[in-house]
Amino acid sequence: MSAVPTQQPQRTRILVKDILFQEQYALTHTQLDIMSYIFNAISWARVERGYLVLTTKKICSDLPYIGEKTLEASLRELKAKELIEVEIVTVTKWNGAKVRGIKITAKGMKYSNSLYKPSAQDIIDRQLEEIEELKQIIREKTAQNNQESKESEPTKEKEPIKQEEKQGEKHEKIQGFTNFMQSIIKRFGATSEPICNCVKGWQEKTIFYINSYNKLSIITPKGEYKQLKDPREINKFWHWLYRHQERIGVFLDCNKPLNAKELNTRYKGLKIKVNDIRLTVKEIIPAKGGVKLKLKEKNGRTMILSNGKEGELIYSCEMCEEILLKFKE
Repeated sequence: MSAVPTQQPQRTRILVKDILFQEQYALTHTQLDIMSYIFNAISWARVERGYLVLTTKKICSDLPYIGEKTLEASLRELKAKELIEVEIVTVTKWNGAKVRGIKITAKGMKYSNSLYKPSAQDIIDRQLEEIEELKQIIREKTAQNNQESKESEPTKEKEPIKQEEKQGEKHEKIQGFTNFMQSIIKRFGATSEPICNCVKGWQEKTIFYINSYNKLSIITPKGEYKQLKDPREINKFWHWLYRHQERIGVFLDCNKPLNAKELNTRYKGLKIKVNDIRLTVKEIIPAKGGVKLKLKEKNGRTMILSNGKEGELIYSCEMCEEILLKFKE
């Protein structure tokens, strides 16, 4: 293991103590000091993969009245209370040294440190670093999935396509996806509002959002906070959301039986494409035996779809949902 440089940026020598936060989570005075110190470190500590690089030596040097054993015990307690996350990170600029990294969770970010705020540029720089890391993960996984799909496709004759055209289409798709992901991170990272629920592959009541570090996170049905770290899970969610953009900011009661009202909640305004004609779902109308699909064309003209004769309806709610998902853009 390479030695960690002894010289680190000077910290701002202020500890702002949030007494209400201390009472809420039953923290000792030492634990409160350490929590304030971690907030303070946002302005000067090195960041690796979203974690503040804070060595034991550095913390004990800045807070000499806290012993090493007390420090480690306090960090374990803060982690147990889900106020911080602790990971061993590799610092490439320190010749690959493996040191402790600390990240404040969404729950811990409720700490009031109002007398101190990091500069806007510091926050922006860290956010850009996080976005670049996530973009790289997405690029790698997208390339891998494209390769796997290509290998699994059965051999069949196709019309000749110029290589330049194929590459252009692939680049356009990836670029669109990346822009979409960045826009969601910017929108929901700034407000901390949940993105959606009822995502395929997760428990229905799992809520997705972007935390204060611009990382994809969830709140489980039991109310537990968790930041997603597995690139496969992250990739799966982003691609699901990209295919289901009508679900952004929409929360469903997935236990509700399907009816016209629920279908309107889920799919009103959805863009679909039928026989190269682009349409928008204007309304799903209840009717005896099923529902009608009222669609709007680009020129503003509306039409009603059913698979019966002379307005007779046979579409069930389940069939309606299947049709919309099949033809959605």
